Amino acid sequence: MRAKPIIEGALLITLAVVLFAGGVYIPLVGVILALFSPVPLVILGMRYGLKRGVISGLTSSFLLLLITGPFQAFIFLFNSAVVAIAVGYLVGKGLKANEVILYSALVSLMSKIVFFALSALIVGVNPLEVNLKLIQDSLRSSAEIYEKFGLAGRDSYLLGRNLENFLGYLRMVFPAVIIVASALDAFLTFVVSGWILKKIGEPFPELPSFSEWRFPRSLLWGMGLGVIFSILGEEMTNFYLVSAGANLQLVFGFLFILQGISLADYFMKRFRFHKWVRYLLIFLLFFQPLLSKIAMFVGMIDVLVDFRRRRENL
Repeated sequence: MRAKPIIEGALLITLAVVLFAGGVYIPLVGVILALFSPVPLVILGMRYGLKRGVISGLTSSFLLLLITGPFQAFIFLFNSAVVAIAVGYLVGKGLKANEVILYSALVSLMSKIVFFALSALIVGVNPLEVNLKLIQDSLRSSAEIYEKFGLAGRDSYLLGRNLENFLGYLRMVFPAVIIVASALDAFLTFVVSGWILKKIGEPFPELPSFSEWRFPRSLLWGMGLGVIFSILGEEMTNFYLVSAGANLQLVFGFLFILQGISLADYFMKRFRFHKWVRYLLIFLLFFQPLLSKIAMFVGMIDVLVDFRRRRENL
C-alpha cells in the first residue's frame, strides 16, 4: 500500500511537467495545456497534505529546470505550483470555496513578491521592466500595422507620448496588477481543478453561481479612499498619493466590474437569454472599455441597493 502514493505522485508530477512544458513549447494550444498544469499538484495536495504537496512542487520545478531552463522553472514554481499546493491543501482541509480562493490568492500574492525579489537579486532581471518592454514592443508593432493601413490616428494610444504615458501608468499601478493577477491565478486554479476533479468523481467545494455573486458595501470605502488619495495627490503634486489612489481604484474597480457583470448575468438568466449570448455579452462587458466602466458604476450602485433582492420582493 505504501507504493501506491509514490506511484501516483510520480505519475501526477510527470503529468504536471508535461503539461507545463507543452505550454512553453507548443504555440496556441500550449496556453490551454499550461492552464491545466496545476491540477495534478492540486490532487496531490488534497490527497496527501502540505508536506508531500511541497515536495511534489519542488520536484516538478527541478524537472522543468532541466527541460525548459531556470526562468520557466521559476515561473512554474512561484506562479503555478505554490497556488496549486495551497488550493489542494485548503480543499483537503474542508474549507469553503470562497475561503479557499481568498487564502490561495494571498499565498499567490506573497509568492509573486518573492519571485520578483529573487529574479532581481539572483538573475538580475526586473520582471516589471521585462513585461513593460514586451508590451511596448507589441504595441509599437501594432501601431506600425495600423499606420500601414491608415487606421492609426494622431491620438492613438499606440503612438508617441500616449504610449509613454500608458506605460508610465502601468508602472504606477503595477502593485494593483499583481494583486488582481494573484486573485485570478487562485480563481482559475480552483475552477479548472474543480471541473476536472468533479469529472473523475472527486468531492470539491462549489462556488455560488456567477449571477449570485455579491460583494459587501464596505468596498465602497476602498474606492472612495482611492478617489480621495488621487484628488489630494493631484492638488499636492504628490506622486505617492496619486499612485496609492490609482492602485486602490484599479483593485476595487475590478471588483465592482465583476459585481456589475454578475448583476447583468442575473437578469439575462431571468429573461432566458441563450447561454452563448450570455457568454458573449459577459465577454464584451469585461473587455470593452466603455462597457466595463458602465458595469463598474452599475456594480457600485448594486452594492448599495441590491437590485436582485428588490426584484425578488416585487
